[in-house]
Amino acid sequence: MIDDDLMRKLRGKVHTDEWTRLINSVDASHFQINPSMVFVPEDVTDVTNMCQYAYEREIPLTARGGGTGLLGQALTQGIVVDISRHFNRIIEIGERDVLVEPGVVKAVLDKELKKKGKFLPPDPSSSNFCTLGGMIANNSSGAHTLRYGSTIDYLEELDVVYSDGSISTVGPSTPPDHRCGSLLPMIFSKLGLIAASYPDTSKNSSGFRLDALVRNRSYYPQRVFAGAEGTLGIITKAKLRTVDIPQFEILLVCEFQDLTSLLLSIPRILSFHPSAVELLSFGRLSSGRLQHNEKGLTDFPTIYVEFCGESLTTLEQQADLCRSALRQSCISSEVLSDRTSCNAAWNERRNSLNHILRFSDGNKKAIGIIEDTVVNPSLLEEYIPFIQGIYNRYKLDYVMYGHIGNGNIHTRPLIDVQSTKAVQIIEHLAHDVFSKVRDLRGSISAEHGDGLARSRYIKQMFGADVYWLFVQIKEIFDKKNIMNPGKKV
Repeated sequence: MIDDDLMRKLRGKVHTDEWTRLINSVDASHFQINPSMVFVPEDVTDVTNMCQYAYEREIPLTARGGGTGLLGQALTQGIVVDISRHFNRIIEIGERDVLVEPGVVKAVLDKELKKKGKFLPPDPSSSNFCTLGGMIANNSSGAHTLRYGSTIDYLEELDVVYSDGSISTVGPSTPPDHRCGSLLPMIFSKLGLIAASYPDTSKNSSGFRLDALVRNRSYYPQRVFAGAEGTLGIITKAKLRTVDIPQFEILLVCEFQDLTSLLLSIPRILSFHPSAVELLSFGRLSSGRLQHNEKGLTDFPTIYVEFCGESLTTLEQQADLCRSALRQSCISSEVLSDRTSCNAAWNERRNSLNHILRFSDGNKKAIGIIEDTVVNPSLLEEYIPFIQGIYNRYKLDYVMYGHIGNGNIHTRPLIDVQSTKAVQIIEHLAHDVFSKVRDLRGSISAEHGDGLARSRYIKQMFGADVYWLFVQIKEIFDKKNIMNPGKKV
């Protein structure tokens, strides 16, 4: 129970009832962990007071936004700090950036930015529910990362409450606090190790993003919190860069006879500089098993290639040239040049994905531990057949989709969760696939994070030397290990 002295200080509510704890014991993952209590702070002072209380007693604290994490990032046996209720203000929309509290839902921000002709490009599929704080903690991205990058690329400044209750503004234009100041010499002394050990990919949400902290001899300490999953501090305010909404977009939709012919076409597609290249394939499943009568479902591997910009004529030329280049390899293609048609096609793809993620066959369910790997796109012709070979070895049905233009593959095998061999199969899949990913200098997580499911594989991916850096960083920022323990290190 909370001390009476602290209760008198807090403006927010402390919930210890079974129902509230039950709601906060789950997220979008397969895990369930009951917290000891749920705290709903009303202001920053509430957050600092609760952090001080937990720090003195070494009680774990985990910030929670929309609860859309796929890997148990927001689950804890300690105190859940629910920032979604009161930390949900869009404070200021500027010409080039936006100042928000971490509980703002991405779709709500999108709606307000659109009025100004602006947008924040990272577009996770959970945008209707996920919060900006969660997106930062996860380094979220989405379909348009190919052109625009991930959340880390838009993060300009953060207000953070550390585990001991101290408050700091973190960014390139503010003097670094003692934690961020201690981090800088460590990073500079290990730049060679970091460059050699990190993924050769355009996306990564695994580990701590030490590779992004120094650019052209400039220091960007706020980026250490991107993808850190709340293990270094609780974000209470964020400034994010925004960009202009492109005036036009065109979508090229192509079906291929098989995945091999599709993969061979990726280099040609990328040469036309699209803004998004998305894959949808049912693998060894048939669309008939996924409700064949639904519009948008097809047995053929399908790719969605988007072009966006300010000149419709230029975009039409790009799309036509790309379509011509694929004529010999695809079995059908269609160019959509108005937003209504483009949105309809994207919605069909989204509906198809919903069918995939909900699909079950008796006790067989789509399991997601290897669902977010990424390799350099030039290596897809080697990597995807490797995954298919493993699935064939275990005689597993599977689905495959994702942001193939970045080399980011979302694939889920259907595994009998009631089988006594289920855990063993999952462990073998993860070990084999993650070993291959490391050999190809990819990442075990492009955008979904590590959480409870993948944190134990971080050392395997980065190696012992870089993992030791992660341990040291955790010690610098959270020496009592109360900030979302069990994630990352």
